[in-house]
Amino acid sequence: MAPHRYGADLAPTPIEPEIPHWRSRLANANSIPLHAWDPIALRRAVRDFRPDIVDIHEEPSFPAAAEAVLAAGGLPVVMNANQNLPKRYPMPIRLLRGWVFKRVQAMYPSSTETADVLRSWGYRGRVEVIPFGVEEEFFAARRDGDRVGFVGRLVPEKGVLDVLSFGERLLCVGAGPLEPKVRASGAEIVVARTVADLIGQLERMAVLVVPSRTTRGWKEQFGRVAVEAMAAGVPVVVSDSGALPEVVGDAGIVVPEGDRAALTTAVDRATAEAGRLGCLGRERAREKYRWPVVAQQMIRMYELTFDGNAFRSP
Repeated sequence: MAPHRYGADLAPTPIEPEIPHWRSRLANANSIPLHAWDPIALRRAVRDFRPDIVDIHEEPSFPAAAEAVLAAGGLPVVMNANQNLPKRYPMPIRLLRGWVFKRVQAMYPSSTETADVLRSWGYRGRVEVIPFGVEEEFFAARRDGDRVGFVGRLVPEKGVLDVLSFGERLLCVGAGPLEPKVRASGAEIVVARTVADLIGQLERMAVLVVPSRTTRGWKEQFGRVAVEAMAAGVPVVVSDSGALPEVVGDAGIVVPEGDRAALTTAVDRATAEAGRLGCLGRERAREKYRWPVVAQQMIRMYELTFDGNAFRSP
């Protein structure tokens, strides 16, 4: 089940026609925490598909998560979560979250930090850390560029202001309110609308930087672009915001967030060691983040959530 539209500037992702799927309108679609599904569409999808298990991609503190749990009826439920800040919500939200927790047999966060937050909020079911995956096409990339790359929203929390000193060397893939400042620095800005577009831009880079900065309400929850760059053989330099150090491990260079001098030094080092770091990153991406690897972790979680008989992987 997927929405027709999610967010102000996001189009629906195509779904392969051989996969049974349904679409639903979202009320308040521009709000990530306060959107709502069409409850009739949710119940119809569950009724028509008759699943063995319902997998919900909504944060447990969102009202939409409770909607999906209700639509699941008496079926086993697992839920993906990515909130890695232990926010204190108003009492009604905490009560709703507690109800969701009691109904969800397993949670699968994308980072250890998020797993810790779930436990601190009182979740007592199974928790399995399962990362996001990367498409096989990235492994076919052939890096031959010399640019310092940045991929993401051009907003302060993504740290783009910390890389403007690279000037004309900087290649930014994305859009956002800081676009005028980025252009004024001499950097190039492009938009990648497809996987092929993004791979083409990664091939132009000598190094990718992910200099995210933690704010009161957000810190980097995963950093998918770091995984995509590693799969493409592009050395990565990341800040120590949120899950980024866990994601890159020893296959990238981690610097203190906001430390521009350390970032510059790390970029120089990554450029000088591009061959070694590129191989390390690609090896880590191949071992941990290929979708078949992630899928096996998902299947294991599903099987452990059942009694061992109700679900059989293909």
